[in-house]
Amino acid sequence: MPRVVISGYYGFGNWGDEAILEAAAEGLARAIPDLELTVLSNDPTGTRARHGLAAVHRLDPVAVWSAVRSADLLVTGGGSLLQDVTSSRSLWYYLSVIALALGQRRKVMLYANGVGPINRAANRVLTREVLDRVDLITVRGPDSKRYLEELGVARPRTVVTADAAFALEPAPPERVAAIAEAEGLPQLAGPEGPERWVGIALRPWPGSEGLETPVAAAADRLVRDMGLKVLLLPVQRASDLPVAERVKAAMRRPSAVLRGAYTAREVVGLLGRLRFVVSMRLHPLVFAAVGGVPGIGLSYDPKVEEFALQTGQPTVGPLGDVTARDLLAAVGELEATYRERVGRLREVVRGLRERAALNNTLAADLLRSV
Repeated sequence: MPRVVISGYYGFGNWGDEAILEAAAEGLARAIPDLELTVLSNDPTGTRARHGLAAVHRLDPVAVWSAVRSADLLVTGGGSLLQDVTSSRSLWYYLSVIALALGQRRKVMLYANGVGPINRAANRVLTREVLDRVDLITVRGPDSKRYLEELGVARPRTVVTADAAFALEPAPPERVAAIAEAEGLPQLAGPEGPERWVGIALRPWPGSEGLETPVAAAADRLVRDMGLKVLLLPVQRASDLPVAERVKAAMRRPSAVLRGAYTAREVVGLLGRLRFVVSMRLHPLVFAAVGGVPGIGLSYDPKVEEFALQTGQPTVGPLGDVTARDLLAAVGELEATYRERVGRLREVVRGLRERAALNNTLAADLLRSV
């Protein structure tokens, strides 16, 4: 029975990373018969309950050592794990797990990673030294591949695939309708429905402290001038909900906040009923795109720019200079070519879904070489 350990930002209640885990676990299980998968999680009990997967605490050294030692393959990812913008400690953690697996002569795969930025010189050297010893790297976009080349990572095979979340299917329509009803959104029927909704997802980030004011002002204009309704989306509840509440309080027109905790498939289904999404975070843009719903990226990180380039979506930034006028201009650009844009988006997403599935095929091939 093949054993795989997956390491990532799991168990923190972040929609995007839980979606990656959900999609990766399902995809790997399809590609690898009789797979035994163990997750390194910040909340093993929650991970077992939410995903039905074996899990150990990511900071329990004995449990992590035992899980990795028993594995045939360590999968790191997906997501933006290898960067030092949020902190060097995060980067050191993921590199240390990789180094542990390499020290025990286990196969190691970076799975649909977004790499960088890594700003500190010592961190760049450390990352190169560790990653140059892994067996396979897949990255979710060409920018990450170029970044690895700039770091000097040359030995492993590196393949551009796509974010694992592109492989997700939406929850059944009746389940999505039940969630909308429970959230007090019974008219959330779709982009062309009687009530058209726009989703807005902000997060705390250095330099974005003043963003809530122009976003609230633009949201009021969308309600007043375009007849849209606004749904605020706290992707990582602990950090994003206070931001959503402040935007709601700053608005003069009514808005709603999505308050429940849902699976990735359920969120994909919900966001597929919006008109469009405005988001700092990457995964609301991905979830919407899977449902054929376009988005406007608020550029705080290269991964948002890369997604926009891949899918032909507009972006607004840098964050510290964003005005309500900028946001409304991006909405106008999107709406002026809405149907053509949706058609192109669906074509692009079909290709990205195929590339997301390639992550699992490559993992299975690597396991067979053990």
